[in-house]
Amino acid sequence: MNHFTLSESMMVGHGRIDSGHVELIGMVNRCADLLEASAAAEELRRELAGLRKTLAQHVAEEEAIMKELGYADVQGEKDEHREGLAKLSELLEQCQDGANLEMLLRDVTGLLLNIFIKSDMGFKSYLQSINYHEAEAV
Repeated sequence: MNHFTLSESMMVGHGRIDSGHVELIGMVNRCADLLEASAAAEELRRELAGLRKTLAQHVAEEEAIMKELGYADVQGEKDEHREGLAKLSELLEQCQDGANLEMLLRDVTGLLLNIFIKSDMGFKSYLQSINYHEAEAV
């Protein structure tokens, strides 16, 4: 079920980045499905660990794309990504410590949306300023 979706306004305008964001939100939706089905905390923890791994891969690719396209604030993005990954690791620890799983998932979702909105919207503006269009993508 799609508990969370990305609106068009949250799309960056780069196909690989946007598809990565959609994949990450899909993983959050699977976590929400697990909660609805009253799955064991261990099952949710495994899904969240997979989310963290996928997010780490995504931000590495995203940073490479930003650098390739000449985005000036790549270091700022890296710093925000690193903070987000550290926070996600903390949330995973809470999952192991028996935290309220519903609240935990809300925190994870908020963290991802904060990364997408706060961090990536600057890159979206940059892509618009250079008139980047997907047809130009490799």
